[in-house]
Amino acid sequence: MHHSSRFTRCFLIFLWVIICVPVVVFAQDATPEINMSNGRIIYVTETSAGHNTLMSMNPDGNESKPLTKNDVSPLAASASPDGAQIAFVDLTSYDLYVIKPDGSGQKRLTQGGPASNPNYSGWLPDGSGALYLTDKRNLRSDFDLTGNASVMRKEVFVASTSGGASGVIGEIPLAIDRIGNWSADGKWLVVNGTEAPVKKDGKWRFARGMYLAAVDGTIQKILNGDLGMGRFSPDGKQIAFIDGNRQLEVMTVDLTQSPAVVDHFKTIAGGFGSSVSSFAWSPDGKQIVMHFFMNIDTNGGPGFVYSVNADGNDLKMLAPTGQANATVAWISE
Repeated sequence: MHHSSRFTRCFLIFLWVIICVPVVVFAQDATPEINMSNGRIIYVTETSAGHNTLMSMNPDGNESKPLTKNDVSPLAASASPDGAQIAFVDLTSYDLYVIKPDGSGQKRLTQGGPASNPNYSGWLPDGSGALYLTDKRNLRSDFDLTGNASVMRKEVFVASTSGGASGVIGEIPLAIDRIGNWSADGKWLVVNGTEAPVKKDGKWRFARGMYLAAVDGTIQKILNGDLGMGRFSPDGKQIAFIDGNRQLEVMTVDLTQSPAVVDHFKTIAGGFGSSVSSFAWSPDGKQIVMHFFMNIDTNGGPGFVYSVNADGNDLKMLAPTGQANATVAWISE
Protein backbone atom coordinates (compact mmCIF):
# COMPACT_ATOMS: atom_id res chain seq x y z
CA MET A 1 0.00 0.00 0.00
CA HIS A 2 2.85 2.34 0.82
CA HIS A 3 4.62 1.69 -2.50
CA SER A 4 1.36 2.16 -4.40
CA SER A 5 0.74 5.53 -2.77
CA ARG A 6 4.27 6.71 -3.56
CA PHE A 7 3.90 5.60 -7.18
CA THR A 8 0.61 7.52 -7.45
CA ARG A 9 2.19 10.75 -6.15
CA CYS A 10 5.12 10.44 -8.57
CA PHE A 11 2.77 9.79 -11.47
CA LEU A 12 0.67 12.89 -10.63
CA ILE A 13 3.78 15.07 -10.43
CA PHE A 14 4.90 13.71 -13.82
CA LEU A 15 1.51 14.59 -15.31
CA TRP A 16 1.67 18.13 -13.85
CA VAL A 17 5.09 18.72 -15.41
CA ILE A 18 4.21 17.56 -18.91
CA ILE A 19 0.77 19.27 -18.92
CA CYS A 20 1.26 22.53 -17.02
CA VAL A 21 4.75 23.64 -17.95
CA PRO A 22 4.05 24.09 -21.68
CA VAL A 23 0.96 26.16 -20.78
CA VAL A 24 3.05 28.49 -18.61
CA VAL A 25 5.71 28.90 -21.27
CA PHE A 26 3.07 29.60 -23.89
CA ALA A 27 1.43 32.26 -21.69
CA GLN A 28 4.76 34.01 -21.21
CA ASP A 29 5.54 33.94 -24.92
CA ALA A 30 2.10 35.36 -25.70
CA THR A 31 2.50 38.35 -23.36
CA PRO A 32 2.82 41.64 -25.26
CA GLU A 33 5.88 43.76 -24.58
CA ILE A 34 5.59 46.92 -22.49
CA ASN A 35 5.10 50.01 -24.61
CA MET A 36 7.92 52.25 -23.35
CA SER A 37 6.57 55.23 -25.32
CA ASN A 38 3.25 54.90 -23.50
CA GLY A 39 3.73 57.91 -21.21
CA ARG A 40 4.56 57.88 -17.50
CA ILE A 41 2.92 56.37 -14.44
CA ILE A 42 2.19 58.78 -11.58
CA TYR A 43 1.80 57.48 -8.03
CA VAL A 44 1.96 58.55 -4.40
CA THR A 45 4.44 57.10 -1.94
CA GLU A 46 5.10 57.71 1.73
CA THR A 47 8.65 59.07 1.96
CA SER A 48 8.57 59.79 5.70
CA ALA A 49 6.17 59.18 8.57
CA GLY A 50 2.94 60.96 7.71
CA HIS A 51 4.32 62.69 4.59
CA ASN A 52 3.65 61.72 0.97
CA THR A 53 5.45 62.52 -2.27
CA LEU A 54 4.10 62.47 -5.81
CA MET A 55 6.30 60.23 -7.97
CA SER A 56 6.75 59.52 -11.69
CA MET A 57 8.16 56.40 -13.35
CA ASN A 58 8.33 54.56 -16.65
CA PRO A 59 5.66 51.93 -17.42
CA ASP A 60 8.16 49.18 -16.52
CA GLY A 61 8.80 50.67 -13.06
CA ASN A 62 12.23 52.16 -13.86
CA GLU A 63 13.47 55.76 -13.67
CA SER A 64 11.34 56.70 -10.68
CA LYS A 65 11.66 60.33 -9.58
CA PRO A 66 9.85 62.71 -7.18
CA LEU A 67 7.67 65.54 -8.52
CA THR A 68 6.66 67.35 -5.31
CA LYS A 69 8.65 68.70 -2.39
CA ASN A 70 7.96 68.91 1.34
CA ASP A 71 5.56 71.86 1.08
CA VAL A 72 2.68 69.52 0.16
CA SER A 73 1.67 65.95 1.00
CA PRO A 74 -0.31 64.61 -1.99
CA LEU A 75 -2.81 61.79 -1.72
CA ALA A 76 -4.97 61.91 -4.85
CA ALA A 77 -3.61 62.35 -8.38
CA SER A 78 -5.25 62.47 -11.80
CA ALA A 79 -3.90 63.40 -15.23
CA SER A 80 -5.45 66.05 -17.47
CA PRO A 81 -6.87 64.76 -20.79
CA ASP A 82 -3.85 66.03 -22.75
CA GLY A 83 -1.32 64.80 -20.16
CA ALA A 84 0.03 68.33 -19.65
CA GLN A 85 -0.91 68.63 -15.96
CA ILE A 86 -1.56 66.52 -12.90
CA ALA A 87 -4.15 67.46 -10.29
CA PHE A 88 -3.73 66.33 -6.70
CA VAL A 89 -5.25 66.98 -3.29
CA ASP A 90 -2.95 67.97 -0.43
CA LEU A 91 -3.51 65.68 2.54
CA THR A 92 -2.72 68.36 5.12
CA SER A 93 -4.84 71.24 3.77
CA TYR A 94 -7.36 69.36 1.55
CA ASP A 95 -6.66 71.99 -1.11
CA LEU A 96 -6.46 71.21 -4.81
CA TYR A 97 -3.17 71.67 -6.70
CA VAL A 98 -1.91 71.18 -10.24
CA ILE A 99 1.65 70.41 -11.32
CA LYS A 100 3.38 69.60 -14.62
CA PRO A 101 4.64 66.05 -15.29
CA ASP A 102 8.27 67.19 -14.90
CA GLY A 103 7.59 68.61 -11.42
CA SER A 104 7.53 72.27 -12.47
CA GLY A 105 4.67 74.78 -12.38
CA GLN A 106 3.08 73.67 -9.10
CA LYS A 107 0.01 75.86 -8.49
CA ARG A 108 -2.59 75.94 -5.73
CA LEU A 109 -6.12 76.22 -7.17
CA THR A 110 -8.22 76.39 -4.00
CA GLN A 111 -7.90 78.02 -0.59
CA GLY A 112 -9.28 76.85 2.73
CA GLY A 113 -9.49 73.12 2.25
CA PRO A 114 -12.74 72.70 0.25
CA ALA A 115 -12.18 69.06 -0.67
CA SER A 116 -14.27 66.79 1.56
CA ASN A 117 -12.59 63.63 0.34
CA PRO A 118 -8.86 63.84 -0.43
CA ASN A 119 -8.84 60.48 -2.25
CA TYR A 120 -10.39 61.72 -5.49
CA SER A 121 -9.74 64.41 -8.08
CA GLY A 122 -10.50 64.66 -11.78
CA TRP A 123 -10.75 66.99 -14.78
CA LEU A 124 -13.14 68.68 -17.17
CA PRO A 125 -13.10 67.05 -20.64
CA ASP A 126 -11.19 69.99 -22.18
CA GLY A 127 -8.66 70.20 -19.32
CA SER A 128 -9.64 73.77 -18.38
CA GLY A 129 -10.58 72.85 -14.83
CA ALA A 130 -9.76 70.26 -12.17
CA LEU A 131 -12.52 68.45 -10.27
CA TYR A 132 -12.84 67.61 -6.59
CA LEU A 133 -15.53 66.50 -4.14
CA THR A 134 -16.92 68.85 -1.52
CA ASP A 135 -19.81 68.90 0.95
CA LYS A 136 -22.55 71.18 -0.30
CA ARG A 137 -22.78 73.93 2.28
CA ASN A 138 -26.00 74.54 4.23
CA LEU A 139 -27.97 71.84 2.45
CA ARG A 140 -28.74 68.65 4.29
CA SER A 141 -31.10 65.95 3.16
CA ASP A 142 -34.18 65.20 5.24
CA PHE A 143 -33.60 61.47 5.42
CA ASP A 144 -31.27 58.95 7.02
CA LEU A 145 -31.17 55.35 8.20
CA THR A 146 -31.90 55.99 11.88
CA GLY A 147 -34.27 58.95 11.78
CA ASN A 148 -31.86 61.02 13.86
CA ALA A 149 -28.83 62.25 11.92
CA SER A 150 -28.95 64.09 8.61
CA VAL A 151 -26.82 63.24 5.59
CA MET A 152 -24.61 65.87 3.98
CA ARG A 153 -24.91 65.93 0.21
CA LYS A 154 -21.63 65.90 -1.72
CA GLU A 155 -21.13 67.48 -5.11
CA VAL A 156 -18.49 67.65 -7.82
CA PHE A 157 -16.87 71.09 -7.98
CA VAL A 158 -14.48 72.44 -10.57
CA ALA A 159 -11.57 74.83 -10.02
CA SER A 160 -10.34 76.62 -13.13
CA THR A 161 -6.66 76.01 -13.90
CA SER A 162 -6.40 79.68 -14.95
CA GLY A 163 -7.24 80.78 -11.41
CA GLY A 164 -10.93 81.59 -11.88
CA ALA A 165 -13.72 81.00 -9.40
CA SER A 166 -14.82 77.50 -8.45
CA GLY A 167 -18.26 76.20 -9.33
CA VAL A 168 -20.41 73.09 -9.17
CA ILE A 169 -20.87 70.68 -12.09
CA GLY A 170 -24.60 70.88 -12.69
CA GLU A 171 -26.99 69.91 -9.90
CA ILE A 172 -26.34 66.18 -9.78
CA PRO A 173 -29.07 64.61 -7.56
CA LEU A 174 -26.68 62.26 -5.79
CA ALA A 175 -24.69 62.07 -2.59
CA ILE A 176 -21.47 61.42 -4.53
CA ASP A 177 -18.70 59.32 -2.99
CA ARG A 178 -16.21 59.01 -5.85
CA ILE A 179 -15.56 60.64 -9.20
CA GLY A 180 -13.99 58.90 -12.18
CA ASN A 181 -13.38 60.29 -15.67
CA TRP A 182 -15.33 61.36 -18.77
CA SER A 183 -16.44 59.34 -21.76
CA ALA A 184 -14.43 59.81 -24.96
CA ASP A 185 -17.04 62.26 -26.31
CA GLY A 186 -16.94 64.34 -23.10
CA LYS A 187 -20.67 63.87 -22.42
CA TRP A 188 -20.72 61.55 -19.40
CA LEU A 189 -18.77 61.52 -16.14
CA VAL A 190 -18.55 58.26 -14.16
CA VAL A 191 -19.49 58.78 -10.51
CA ASN A 192 -20.37 56.56 -7.56
CA GLY A 193 -22.98 57.67 -5.09
CA THR A 194 -26.32 57.32 -3.35
CA GLU A 195 -29.73 58.44 -4.61
CA ALA A 196 -32.52 59.71 -2.39
CA PRO A 197 -33.77 56.64 -0.49
CA VAL A 198 -37.17 55.00 -0.58
CA LYS A 199 -39.10 53.80 2.44
CA LYS A 200 -39.78 50.06 2.43
CA ASP A 201 -41.19 48.00 5.29
CA GLY A 202 -40.95 51.02 7.55
CA LYS A 203 -37.23 51.53 6.88
CA TRP A 204 -35.30 53.92 4.66
CA ARG A 205 -33.28 52.10 2.04
CA PHE A 206 -30.49 53.72 0.09
CA ALA A 207 -29.94 53.03 -3.61
CA ARG A 208 -26.17 52.94 -4.08
CA GLY A 209 -24.38 52.34 -7.32
CA MET A 210 -22.41 53.61 -10.29
CA TYR A 211 -23.85 56.36 -12.47
CA LEU A 212 -23.19 58.36 -15.60
CA ALA A 213 -23.66 62.06 -14.87
CA ALA A 214 -23.89 64.81 -17.48
CA VAL A 215 -22.81 68.42 -16.99
CA ASP A 216 -26.47 69.47 -16.89
CA GLY A 217 -27.14 67.14 -13.94
CA THR A 218 -28.80 64.30 -15.88
CA ILE A 219 -27.91 60.88 -14.47
CA GLN A 220 -28.15 57.28 -15.61
CA LYS A 221 -27.68 54.41 -13.19
CA ILE A 222 -25.60 51.65 -14.80
CA LEU A 223 -24.68 49.37 -11.88
CA ASN A 224 -26.05 48.56 -8.42
CA GLY A 225 -23.99 48.03 -5.28
CA ASP A 226 -21.42 49.54 -2.95
CA LEU A 227 -18.74 49.93 -5.60
CA GLY A 228 -15.41 51.69 -5.95
CA MET A 229 -14.31 54.21 -8.51
CA GLY A 230 -15.17 53.62 -12.17
CA ARG A 231 -13.17 54.86 -15.17
CA PHE A 232 -13.81 54.87 -18.92
CA SER A 233 -11.18 53.33 -21.18
CA PRO A 234 -9.60 55.85 -23.61
CA ASP A 235 -11.87 54.72 -26.45
CA GLY A 236 -14.99 54.93 -24.22
CA LYS A 237 -16.02 51.34 -24.95
CA GLN A 238 -15.18 49.88 -21.52
CA ILE A 239 -15.43 50.88 -17.88
CA ALA A 240 -13.07 49.46 -15.28
CA PHE A 241 -14.26 49.60 -11.68
CA ILE A 242 -13.56 48.28 -8.18
CA ASP A 243 -16.28 45.85 -7.10
CA GLY A 244 -17.67 45.23 -3.63
CA ASN A 245 -14.85 42.75 -2.91
CA ARG A 246 -12.20 45.37 -3.80
CA GLN A 247 -11.31 43.50 -6.98
CA LEU A 248 -10.76 45.24 -10.31
CA GLU A 249 -13.32 44.42 -12.99
CA VAL A 250 -13.78 45.53 -16.59
CA MET A 251 -17.11 45.71 -18.41
CA THR A 252 -18.17 46.87 -21.87
CA VAL A 253 -20.44 49.92 -22.19
CA ASP A 254 -22.62 50.94 -25.13
CA LEU A 255 -23.30 54.67 -25.01
CA THR A 256 -25.20 54.64 -28.33
CA GLN A 257 -28.20 53.20 -26.51
CA SER A 258 -30.35 55.19 -24.10
CA PRO A 259 -29.95 54.42 -21.31
CA ALA A 260 -26.42 53.09 -21.73
CA VAL A 261 -25.98 49.31 -21.64
CA VAL A 262 -23.19 47.55 -19.72
CA ASP A 263 -22.25 43.90 -20.28
CA HIS A 264 -19.40 41.34 -20.44
CA PHE A 265 -17.95 41.61 -16.94
CA LYS A 266 -14.45 40.25 -16.32
CA THR A 267 -12.41 40.22 -13.10
CA ILE A 268 -8.91 41.55 -13.82
CA ALA A 269 -7.11 41.59 -10.46
CA GLY A 270 -7.56 41.44 -6.70
CA GLY A 271 -8.57 38.89 -4.11
CA PHE A 272 -6.28 36.46 -2.27
CA GLY A 273 -5.89 38.78 0.72
CA SER A 274 -5.34 41.98 -1.26
CA SER A 275 -7.50 44.96 -2.25
CA VAL A 276 -7.37 47.42 -5.14
CA SER A 277 -7.61 51.01 -3.87
CA SER A 278 -7.16 52.92 -7.15
CA PHE A 279 -6.29 52.42 -10.83
CA ALA A 280 -5.89 54.19 -14.18
CA TRP A 281 -5.90 53.17 -17.86
CA SER A 282 -2.79 53.50 -20.01
CA PRO A 283 -3.13 56.11 -22.80
CA ASP A 284 -3.42 53.35 -25.42
CA GLY A 285 -6.03 51.43 -23.38
CA LYS A 286 -4.05 48.18 -23.44
CA GLN A 287 -2.89 48.20 -19.81
CA ILE A 288 -4.10 49.30 -16.37
CA VAL A 289 -1.98 50.52 -13.48
CA MET A 290 -3.31 49.73 -9.99
CA HIS A 291 -2.55 50.38 -6.37
CA PHE A 292 -2.85 47.24 -4.22
CA PHE A 293 -2.71 46.92 -0.46
CA MET A 294 -2.61 43.79 1.66
CA ASN A 295 -5.52 43.10 4.02
CA ILE A 296 -3.37 42.63 7.10
CA ASP A 297 -5.63 44.59 9.45
CA THR A 298 -8.61 46.94 9.37
CA ASN A 299 -6.36 49.87 8.39
CA GLY A 300 -4.84 48.06 5.44
CA GLY A 301 -1.32 46.82 5.07
CA PRO A 302 1.59 47.85 2.85
CA GLY A 303 0.73 49.10 -0.64
CA PHE A 304 2.26 48.44 -4.06
CA VAL A 305 1.86 49.73 -7.61
CA TYR A 306 1.11 47.00 -10.16
CA SER A 307 0.42 46.98 -13.89
CA VAL A 308 -1.70 44.44 -15.74
CA ASN A 309 -2.87 43.98 -19.30
CA ALA A 310 -6.48 45.00 -19.89
CA ASP A 311 -7.38 41.34 -20.46
CA GLY A 312 -6.04 40.36 -17.01
CA ASN A 313 -2.71 38.88 -18.13
CA ASP A 314 0.87 39.78 -17.15
CA LEU A 315 0.45 41.18 -13.63
CA LYS A 316 3.67 42.99 -12.61
CA MET A 317 4.75 44.71 -9.40
CA LEU A 318 6.34 48.08 -10.22
CA ALA A 319 6.94 49.93 -6.93
CA PRO A 320 6.11 49.89 -3.21
CA THR A 321 4.22 52.87 -1.73
CA GLY A 322 4.18 52.20 2.01
CA GLN A 323 0.49 53.02 2.43
CA ALA A 324 -2.96 51.58 1.86
CA ASN A 325 -4.97 54.15 -0.09
CA ALA A 326 -2.61 55.95 -2.47
CA THR A 327 -3.90 56.84 -5.92
CA VAL A 328 -2.28 56.29 -9.32
CA ALA A 329 -2.52 58.00 -12.71
CA TRP A 330 -1.10 57.42 -16.18
CA ILE A 331 -0.15 60.38 -18.35
CA SER A 332 0.49 60.52 -22.09
CA GLU A 333 3.60 62.16 -23.49
